[in-house]
Amino acid sequence: MQSEVIPNETPLLLDKKITEWLAQGPSVALEELTRLIGIRSEAGPIYRLIMVSPQEYPRAYAFLADKLRLIDELEDISSKLNGCDAVFKMRPTRQPLIESK
Repeated sequence: MQSEVIPNETPLLLDKKITEWLAQGPSVALEELTRLIGIRSEAGPIYRLIMVSPQEYPRAYAFLADKLRLIDELEDISSKLNGCDAVFKMRPTRQPLIESK
């Protein structure tokens, strides 16, 4: 796995956990890294790209979706977005209902 943080973009609040997880990943030859995962910050833009091999893709996907509880914007779409096979973002927070009087 390899990762690149896009300059001048604000990272996700959970980025430290992503960085720690990436540090534990296996070292793979660059030509094997054919799948691309984008991570979107709370502000909206994609700030991190993670390149993984097809064999590591399910593990990376499970970490982001199951462990960190991020949502894949492309989960129900068969096309890529900006070359990404998946684009993860935070789940929307529930706003409390305000009762009108």
